[in-house]
Amino acid sequence: MKDKQFWNFSILMYDFWHMLEHNSYKLVAENISSDLKGNERVLEVACGTSILTDEITKRQKQLVRYTAIDYAPNMIDICHKKRIDANFILSDATNLPFEDTSFDTIIIANALHIMPEPIRVLDEIKRCLKNNGTIYAPNFLTPTTLGEKFVLDIIRKFGYNVYNEFTVESFTKFLVSNGLVVNRSEIYHCIRTLLFTVCSKQQEDLLVKERVKK
Repeated sequence: MKDKQFWNFSILMYDFWHMLEHNSYKLVAENISSDLKGNERVLEVACGTSILTDEITKRQKQLVRYTAIDYAPNMIDICHKKRIDANFILSDATNLPFEDTSFDTIIIANALHIMPEPIRVLDEIKRCLKNNGTIYAPNFLTPTTLGEKFVLDIIRKFGYNVYNEFTVESFTKFLVSNGLVVNRSEIYHCIRTLLFTVCSKQQEDLLVKERVKK
């Protein structure tokens, strides 16, 4: 099964599986929403059925410019039906339909390990992020316990593909080697282990852009 077909099909079980990870999503939402002041322009990439979107917007009710994208039409349909206070757009993360430096904050949660072109996605995220902006990239890590491996084996049988196996060290290295600074990170344990990271653009990336402008 191709990735987009899987994600369109998975709406039947998506919310159920993520309900099992509720504690992790709750911690992620609490951390992000406590950082937000309410006047930022926020983009969430690969929002799925808007589980995290809902958690964040409920906690930070002052947000007025929250945009969320996903490339699976069925996912976006579900998002619209939930009547969450956000602007949902059908879009591919490798080709975001936004101008350069459009957003103060960009969130990509639990997606980089299942994307076949994660570097291209990060390039698009950096392009759309303001130079002093913040990227939140919480991501599930490679299973290490029998329970985590069992869960992953089950969902793989339905067509779930993992393109990148990440540990704490390799995920941090991946972010840094692709132009980000990891300013903060925390590990959350639930059904699957999650690494919560808060990033910004590397200064060298900004200097290159300044030289190009001149």
